[in-house]
Amino acid sequence: MSQPTLLQHDRDAAARQAERTRIARELHDDLGGNLIAIKMALARLAARVPADQPGLAGQAGYIDELVDRTIETVHRISFGLRASALDVGLAGALAWQANEFARQTGVIVITHCTDLLTPEPAPEHAAALFHIAQEALTNVAKHARATQVTLTLEHDGGELTLAICDNGCGIDPAARTRPHAFGLRGMHERASALGGVLSLSPAPGGGTMLTVKTRLAPSVAPAQNKKQNE
Repeated sequence: MSQPTLLQHDRDAAARQAERTRIARELHDDLGGNLIAIKMALARLAARVPADQPGLAGQAGYIDELVDRTIETVHRISFGLRASALDVGLAGALAWQANEFARQTGVIVITHCTDLLTPEPAPEHAAALFHIAQEALTNVAKHARATQVTLTLEHDGGELTLAICDNGCGIDPAARTRPHAFGLRGMHERASALGGVLSLSPAPGGGTMLTVKTRLAPSVAPAQNKKQNE
């Protein structure tokens, strides 16, 4: 392929990716934002349901679950349309997500992420931690009424620690023990699948801290995979 043809190929690929990114941003920002607004409005309506109408309260809960599933689907499609954030590594992906969250919500996000993890976590390991961080930030936007979030990724020997700390209204202690509350079940399941532990605790000075501790599962290079399979 000649150099001009290569240049045109690169331009075409960049244009296609730019269009995919634009569509992903519109899905995430416009449709995703509207779904969040619907969820908040539904919560206000559900709070006004009389105690003697449990059926109506149940229907509101069911609709809320449907909205949550739709939000997750929009996030998944949007993420798939973009160039994979995890191509730059877990720390880079978390920094990108923090910037996106700050841009969309106006909440200040402070990141303390290890610049380079050596070795980098296995792709499925990094993806699980990334999704946990996304869900935790979504919870902050929906429930915490926070003005600042601190996102930390630390690597100590063979252990990874991911922590998301906000200065919001906090979570009722009883709610922290309910696995379905605030989408915690999915985050607990992802952490458990990694052989890790997810915990919720009050943040210093108020708010909530979500922490995931897991052993580092390193990414195996193709040559290593081939050697292991021989």
